Amino acid sequence: MLQSVRMSRVDGIIFDEYKANLINKLHKAGIAQIEFLEDKELDDMALERDRPLEKVIEVSNLLLRIRKLLDTLQRFDVRNVPFLESMLNIERIEKIQVGELSIDEVIKETNELIEGIEEGILNADSSVQRLESKITETTDLIEKYSLFKGLEIRLEDIGESTYLYKIASTLKEESIPSLKERLSKSFKDEYMLILGGEMQGKILAIIVVMKERKDELNAFLREFGIDQIQVTGEGYVLEILKGMEDELKRLRHDVEESKKGLEGNFQNHYKRMLALEELLSLEKDRAEIFIRFGRTNKTTMLRLWVPQEKSKETIELINKETDGACILNVDNDPDEAPILLQNPKPLNSFEMLTKLFSLPRYKEIDPTLFMIPTFVLFFGIMMTDVVYGVILIIAALLLRKKYGKISPGAKDMSTIFVGCGIAAIVMGILTGSYMGDFLGKYILGKSSQEIALWMDPMYEGNSLTVLIAVCVMGFLHVYFGHLLGMYDKLRNKQVKEAIQQNLSWYILFFGLLMAIVSYFNLFPLPGFVLWVGVLLVLISFTLLYMHFGFLFFTDVIGVVGNVLSYARLLAMALTTSGIAMSFNFLASMAIDIPWVGIPLAAVVFISGHVINILINSLGAFVHSIRLHYVEHFGTYYVGGGKEFQPFMEERRYSY
Repeated sequence: MLQSVRMSRVDGIIFDEYKANLINKLHKAGIAQIEFLEDKELDDMALERDRPLEKVIEVSNLLLRIRKLLDTLQRFDVRNVPFLESMLNIERIEKIQVGELSIDEVIKETNELIEGIEEGILNADSSVQRLESKITETTDLIEKYSLFKGLEIRLEDIGESTYLYKIASTLKEESIPSLKERLSKSFKDEYMLILGGEMQGKILAIIVVMKERKDELNAFLREFGIDQIQVTGEGYVLEILKGMEDELKRLRHDVEESKKGLEGNFQNHYKRMLALEELLSLEKDRAEIFIRFGRTNKTTMLRLWVPQEKSKETIELINKETDGACILNVDNDPDEAPILLQNPKPLNSFEMLTKLFSLPRYKEIDPTLFMIPTFVLFFGIMMTDVVYGVILIIAALLLRKKYGKISPGAKDMSTIFVGCGIAAIVMGILTGSYMGDFLGKYILGKSSQEIALWMDPMYEGNSLTVLIAVCVMGFLHVYFGHLLGMYDKLRNKQVKEAIQQNLSWYILFFGLLMAIVSYFNLFPLPGFVLWVGVLLVLISFTLLYMHFGFLFFTDVIGVVGNVLSYARLLAMALTTSGIAMSFNFLASMAIDIPWVGIPLAAVVFISGHVINILINSLGAFVHSIRLHYVEHFGTYYVGGGKEFQPFMEERRYSY
């Protein structure tokens, strides 16, 4: 429990004819991680890198084809995902049953399926894209030509004619007076301005001048910053628009017909295609895994990581699949190995908190078990309310009941919040907090201090007492980390590091304690105790200097800062209680309002406490994590381990 699962490294040499079947069996067993042999190691052993199976090319090509079809049909995979499921990233998938298919059978079935539908799907998709592009183009033209509505003008008249030059442009309405003024100044009475419809805050303006003044008008437009509209076609605008609108209806009808064909393929084949794509991916994984191996002309070398308790089973499997024609070397408990955490089943949900920081290195202590009691305790202190704790437990159990079987993450979070809710209830009883002062003041007519089993931190000078208590708790938490660090280093025969990095802090503490007690005569002690204390302080400084160098004093100050950081426990507890009391007070004021007082008070009371639970449960969770990751882990835990990733079938769409 204090360490990750002990691992064995199995190096094996087998004949080539056995490797495909062996990999299939290992893949289905899912008990071993297959290690990638580095080029240098292969060179040292005079081995070449192995190659994937020949089938991988055919499988990869089929995967490309079926994924292209799935991407095309995916637009119809529209599901209404509830907000909570979306937030928790919970995906409901209806798996379909498939038989035990060989790689050739998977290839054959996939070919039979996609060859019957591939051309139709791709043609329909191409048609939809072409039609939608045409719809966009036509829609844009309709919007542009709608500017000409109400004008008796033919489109072919825009531009240059025998005697006149006409341009169509758009400009903002407020620019029209300025345009008229400058046109009159530049062209006198030898121009015509026709205003049309409006689009996106701009008005159509048609400017007409004599043909010989064409260049002069173009220069004027550039100076004025007017954009011309390019139009094509012949006939009156209303007739052209009617034709375009009829064309738009036809295009949309054709798109719907093409989509119906695609939707039919989606309904009939999509789930089966997902399952086949998954089977092909599994076959591709099995075919490509060989590039992790080394090879000679007739043999293959592979390296596996397996939990020690599974090593015997793995060796038996290899011997069985190779008819005993193999050479195996087993290295138990090597220095570096992948990490698989092991904790009691009811508590392994808390492993996610460790993983959020980093997995331990192989021979490093696993902090999960030590983190559980303090994490929920700190959360409970910050949440510190009986009713809030009950609500958290109920919400967590409902979450577990609804999503626990389909989402491991939701199951783990529900377990964590049940523990946090219990801690909040205990702390609420100790501090007399039941939705703030609701029970005490508004139901029993007493103060929270009177119903508290210990004390209300908001009553008179109690906050100072609680502050001292949480700082002492922080000191113990930090120093317990040093104890764990010392144990971990001694266990790994790192005596020097254990003394300098961890034991030195205990020497410093006891030295200071002895010196202070003796100097201020807090207890009757012999005079030499003071000098023993001073000597211990000097010894601790020497040890710290040996490890940290001249800047060791910054680490001494850092320890004080880390301990004081636990004052956030009190701050969050006061915040939770203070907000609850505020909403209780507002609800009590609202209830006296005539006619609407009772419903208004209910709204204020319920919504206020819901907001308080949501905000402060998030705050308590984050701050509890922070106290562990920064103040506690900083004393002994490094992390950086690589997770054990067994070579196994992972299925989402089939079983």
